[in-house]
Formats: sequence, C-alpha cells, structure tokens
Amino acid sequence: MQLLARAGPGRDERVRFQWDQVDGAKGYLLIGRWTQPPSWTIQSRAYRVGAANATSSTSDHVTFEVLLPPGSHSWRVTALFGARLVGDTATATTFAFDIK
Repeated sequence: MQLLARAGPGRDERVRFQWDQVDGAKGYLLIGRWTQPPSWTIQSRAYRVGAANATSSTSDHVTFEVLLPPGSHSWRVTALFGARLVGDTATATTFAFDIK
C-alpha cells in the first residue's frame, strides 16, 4: 500500500495497492474495512480486481488505485480461481494503515 498524494484534512486520499501475481489466479478480491472519525462507524468496500480494471497488471505484479477516506484501515486481498472465481479468504494477505 502506498499513499500517492495528500489531499488535505478530511478529504479522500489516492492510495495504491500492489501485490504479487498468484499462479493460476483469474482475478483478486480486495476487501476493506475502516473506522472514520468522528462517528467511528465501521465502513467497508469490496473490489474485484482483474486485468481489465487494475491500474496495471504485469506477469509479476498487480497494482490497483482507489480514493479512500481518512481513518484506520484494514484491507485483505484474496486470489480468485476457476470459472466461478472462488478464493480462500483464510489465506488472504492483509494490509493495515491509518490515513490522517
């Protein structure tokens, strides 16, 4: 995860996620949860990431950029396989970070 630019207090920030390609994966599921002041209500978002909507996709890495609000974030990326795009969420890679 990389914060690309500072937009200012209380504004969404552009964040780049990057992970290694998994052999045989047809796509990836990126799921995030976060709390955002002042309410601290848990919010969530999910993205299905593939070659068509990734910021970049090479034989080694996948990069995906998104605007995220300030708060304490926890994200997971899961490789998806087969025609039904099934993944094992127990082996997901986790990212945790704060955007202030």
